[in-house]
This record gives sequence, structure tokens and C-alpha cells, in this order.
Amino acid sequence: MRPGDHVRRGQCLGLCGNSGNSDSRHVHFSLVDRPDESRICLASRLSNFTLHRDGFSVRLTEGVPRTGDLVEKD
Repeated sequence: MRPGDHVRRGQCLGLCGNSGNSDSRHVHFSLVDRPDESRICLASRLSNFTLHRDGFSVRLTEGVPRTGDLVEKD
């Protein structure tokens, strides 16, 4: 992916990995409606994943993880 690329539902945006000052794999991404300074951040949701939180695991068809949650692709 490159800045300004258009994305579609289900498209892979990147791979999970360690970078910078981190001790675990993670992904950072943001979606915006246009590449210029008047851009608006868009909401995003993950689909078909297992959420691991507080010792529990649940399979979700759609949702938004919170900071500290672990997610696993189904």
C-alpha cells in the first residue's frame, strides 16, 4: 500500500510485525476520505476474527478491538 491508494472491503492492508520501540507484533493504520489537509478520518471495523480479552476468547463476525486486545484472523 502507498499513501493515496484506494482500498476495498476484504483487501489486505499490511502484515503484522515489530517495528520501532515495540515488544509485540502490532498494526497501525488509519483510513481517510482524501489525501489532502481537509481529510476526514473514517471509521473501520474488522471482520471474521477471534478476540482475546481478559482471559476469554470469542469469535466475531464484525467488531472493533480496544487497546490491549489481541486479535487472531479466522
